[in-house]
Amino acid sequence: MLIAVDEKKDYWPANLARKGRTYYCPGCRRQVQLRRGPQLVAHFAHLKKAGCQSLAEGESADHLAGKMRLAKELAVFGPVQVEPYLAAIQQRPDLVVTVSDQKWAIEYQCSPLSSERLAARNAGYARLGYAVCWILGPAYCGRRLQAALICRFLDAQGRLFSFLPATDRFLCQDNFTQADFQKYHCRQRAGWHQLAAVFQPGQPNLGLATVTAGQQIRARLKIRQLMQQRRVDPKVIGYLYERGWRLDQLPAWCLQGTAFGLLVPNWQVRLVFYLRLQQQPLGLGQPLSHWEQRLARYWRPTYPLQKQAQFTLYQSAVQAGLCVLQSEKIYRLR
Repeated sequence: MLIAVDEKKDYWPANLARKGRTYYCPGCRRQVQLRRGPQLVAHFAHLKKAGCQSLAEGESADHLAGKMRLAKELAVFGPVQVEPYLAAIQQRPDLVVTVSDQKWAIEYQCSPLSSERLAARNAGYARLGYAVCWILGPAYCGRRLQAALICRFLDAQGRLFSFLPATDRFLCQDNFTQADFQKYHCRQRAGWHQLAAVFQPGQPNLGLATVTAGQQIRARLKIRQLMQQRRVDPKVIGYLYERGWRLDQLPAWCLQGTAFGLLVPNWQVRLVFYLRLQQQPLGLGQPLSHWEQRLARYWRPTYPLQKQAQFTLYQSAVQAGLCVLQSEKIYRLR
């Protein structure tokens, strides 16, 4: 940790603390030791680790250095607190910055964190009315992250932030898309000026991607392989067979999805929408809330742009001539 208190309950940053004095943890009030050296970032460590749940132990040099670098850059936007202890929720964010009367908890995540622990920390900040931003450290950079992990750390606008202290590189990634049987793609922008995006809500951008005719052909071949390997629900195959369809002969529209954050392939979500739409009587519109409930199960609960992604699907169906959208209702055309 970078902050401790002395006998007078005054707060001391590790880089200004004096050797020989006694310091205590702001969270558990147990004694801590000042550590610093030529190759070591100044910090405090518990003499005994047990018993304190509010503070990080065994922090890496990257984590310690990263927090201080971020604190310096964040000071442009407002007052910054380093590792303040929030007694009401027994949590201690890496940084808190106040921007236009809104407090932001900034977490610089350099170690693995379970989805349950992440949700609990976010819930704690929400109870205090804090906005929160997660910035990933070196352990998450330099490798291709799984979609499930990306969804956990996206902000409300679908942006993923990371920082590499070794190269002083701050990165913002957004516009995530993923066609079936393809790797995901995203837009990447580097530079400290991207840090301003944290505090600028803006409009979420899902990104634009086109599934080529060649990719659709390969997708049909992949689906055929899945059928041969019996990796497709027999009920789906049977349902289509009764209506004179084969799964690998889906309408082209079903193979053109590029939505990110799904638990299942794009073609499966689009097929469900298409089949449900075909069951809908002509002239009878179903409200968007009906479709949102039907399709929500196919997206990861942690994906923040689910509603926007669903609306993009509806717009695609309208452009394909499958339906029209009027007065918040969807009407089948054919």
